[in-house]
Amino acid sequence: MNSKRVQQFIRFCVSIITIISMLVSPVSRVATVSANPDDYQIFASGLFGPFHMAFDAAGNLYVAQETGGGGPAMARIAPNMTLETYITGQYGSAGVAFDSSGRLYFSSDQSGVLRVTGNYYEVIIPNEAGMGNVNAIAFDQNDVLYVLSADGWLSTFTADGVLITDHLAEGLNTPQGIVIKAAE
Repeated sequence: MNSKRVQQFIRFCVSIITIISMLVSPVSRVATVSANPDDYQIFASGLFGPFHMAFDAAGNLYVAQETGGGGPAMARIAPNMTLETYITGQYGSAGVAFDSSGRLYFSSDQSGVLRVTGNYYEVIIPNEAGMGNVNAIAFDQNDVLYVLSADGWLSTFTADGVLITDHLAEGLNTPQGIVIKAAE
C-alpha cells in the first residue's frame, strides 16, 4: 500500500475514532482501526475534545481541540507518533485546514478564524463578523476558504479573510463538517 493511501486511511480512521472518543470521554485518544473492530492501535491519548484534523506536507497531524478552556487549542502528532501542544491561548477550536502554500488555519470560539505564521497566529476573520461559532473550515484548489458556522450557514472568503460570498448556504441544522471535492 503506498504512503498516500495509508495517509488517507489514517485520516478516515482518525475521524471515526475522534467522533467515538468525543462521545465517551472528555480526555480522548486517537487510534487507527481496520475492518475488524477488535484490531486497533492507539497512537495518541490525552487529547481534550478532538474535533477536526488535518495533515501538513511533512505528515504531521494537527488536531483542533474543542476544549472549552480546559486544554490547548491545537495538538500536533508527528509522524513518529509523538504528541505535543502546538497552540495555546484559544478555546473552542474546531476547524483546521491548510491553504495551497501550506499555511495552517484554525477556528476558535474565542476569536474566529486564525492563520498561523511561524510561532504566531493572527485573526483573519473575527467573531465580530457575525459568524457565531465556526465548526469547520476548508480550502478548495483555488484557495477559497469555506467557513461553516454552527449557526447554520456557509460563506466563502479569500485566504486573507476578505468576504467573497455571504451565506452561500444557510438554514443548516448545527452543521459539523465540510468536505471540498478535489479538482479532477
